[in-house]
Amino acid sequence: MGRDTTTMLSQYYTDFAFVGAGALSAGPLLTDYSREAAAVRAQMLFQARTSVLLADYTKFERKAPVRVANLEKITHLIIDRKLPSDLATGFKSWKTEILIAKARAVDAQSRRSNS
Repeated sequence: MGRDTTTMLSQYYTDFAFVGAGALSAGPLLTDYSREAAAVRAQMLFQARTSVLLADYTKFERKAPVRVANLEKITHLIIDRKLPSDLATGFKSWKTEILIAKARAVDAQSRRSNS
């Protein structure tokens, strides 16, 4: 990860980018724990026509040291629980489509029958 990765990514335009969240707070603000990871995420968001941010509830209302740029490019946010209202307001102002993934219980028997 680092400059080589972001330079390589800048040469491509993609239909989709799926980016995981390190930390997500009001503003909204996407942050990460290293400059390299933040730069790669920002480049992926910038280069894609459709940018999807994936975040589970443990990332809500948290801040990491490094800001991820291009958050306004996110077209879809996929989460596992409803967003706190301050986060939801920011994403809605950008017309981001917010999708809440539904949990699906899979028992051991059905896993064996699908194998």
